[in-house]
Amino acid sequence: STSTQRRVSHPGGEPTRITRNGTLGGGALLSRAGVADFFVEIISPNGGRSAISRVRPDGRMTTVWDRTNAYLRAVSPSGDSIAARVEQPDGTSHMMILPAAGGKGRLILAPNDWVTFWSNDGKSLVYTTFVDGVGDIGIFNVVDGTTRRLTATSQNEAGAELTPDGKTMLMRRTKFVQRLFTANLSKLLDESK
Repeated sequence: STSTQRRVSHPGGEPTRITRNGTLGGGALLSRAGVADFFVEIISPNGGRSAISRVRPDGRMTTVWDRTNAYLRAVSPSGDSIAARVEQPDGTSHMMILPAAGGKGRLILAPNDWVTFWSNDGKSLVYTTFVDGVGDIGIFNVVDGTTRRLTATSQNEAGAELTPDGKTMLMRRTKFVQRLFTANLSKLLDESK
């Protein structure tokens, strides 16, 4: 299915159509405060894969990535780059930083790592890393490529973001609880005779 995106001004009013080709799928749509453009996952006319486009305020769409399947994760504060999960030639998926104008991207992080947020100063990406099926939070330095793990717990942490001043991280922590229950099967077994 395809859809059309519309813009509604903050105080309300009539929606204004901002996409014209009807190729948007049900994927992500991301914007960033102070950046006029926004980014969307689209259904590519080249093979039907998931691609990423930039949508300008006048509705013009330009392709950011359409070579392989790509899934939008975060937008840089200036809007000049995005972080996306991109299918590689060997069939695996990795996080990449892609220029918003299109072109060659930069491979980042390990295969099981997922970017969740781009810091307001543009210097860091917050990501979730999965070790033995458990999610922990890390920080990726955009400039030098170094990583630092921030959590290492037995609970799952995900969806991390930084406050605007970059001094506090917000995240979800999920603790799984298993309980044993019993069910009396005697009545069910009697009925099956």
